[in-house]
Amino acid sequence: MELYPADTTGVLFSKGLTSVWWVEYVSSGQNCIKAQAVAEDEAGNKAVWDREVCFDWTPPKLELPEKIEADKPEYSIAGKMSDNSPVVVTVNGVALEVKEDGSFSYSGIAKNGPQNIQFVAKDAAENQTVANVLVVGNLKRSVVISIGSKEAFVNGKIVTLTVAPYLEKGTTMVPLRLIGEGLSAKVDFNQENKSIKIVLGQTQIELVLGNNTALVNGQPVTLPVPPGTKKGTTFVPLRFVAESLGAQLMVSGKKITISYIITPDAGNPLFFSPPRLPLFLCSVR
Repeated sequence: MELYPADTTGVLFSKGLTSVWWVEYVSSGQNCIKAQAVAEDEAGNKAVWDREVCFDWTPPKLELPEKIEADKPEYSIAGKMSDNSPVVVTVNGVALEVKEDGSFSYSGIAKNGPQNIQFVAKDAAENQTVANVLVVGNLKRSVVISIGSKEAFVNGKIVTLTVAPYLEKGTTMVPLRLIGEGLSAKVDFNQENKSIKIVLGQTQIELVLGNNTALVNGQPVTLPVPPGTKKGTTFVPLRFVAESLGAQLMVSGKKITISYIITPDAGNPLFFSPPRLPLFLCSVR
């Protein structure tokens, strides 16, 4: 078989009036070859055969961030691909929806700490590109307080309190918004009826200033000390609020650390209500 230069024709074989012609050319940038065969009999009848063969050695291009930080369990990664042929983009073998402009997105569940998410883009010619995105989950929440100290640490950052945590009848009382918002809970205070609502995931706590009865997801709980105010700051019993929200308490002398890891199913937090810890210089209830 012979191939002729671009835009030229040649006779591959001829017998009588029957000939097969082959035309070959490569169009710049497309890497395609077109071929045509013409058969003609003695009566002048012709049959034409046309084919185009394209060669693709170029893998798809992927545009993705190198790293993202997730402070919630659910995260999303947006990307874009470009290629001259249809491309399938997958994550863990699952194909993503690629829009006409080449954009796509992937949603996943983060874990506390780093994890690699691998994207694979493969075109019709089996060329593929692999790209990794580092997802760093910052899902741990922590509040560190000391009895009698106005200095606290919320997720590693120092916070100066208006009023320091204190002990009342052996119960540690902490500022409402410090403990609630420090654990990423939603805190509401109704000034009219002096009621407090704390919501974290599927847990809802309802309290009333001066009232020893609280509600946890609608179930009544008797408090050792009711919520109260001190110099304009609302205080709540630490252990009750922390354990009801599924947080963990660690006590070292007067220093108390409250920690919580956000999980996709907030109804089943990573830390379940721990047993009461032995205390040394103070008690936490």
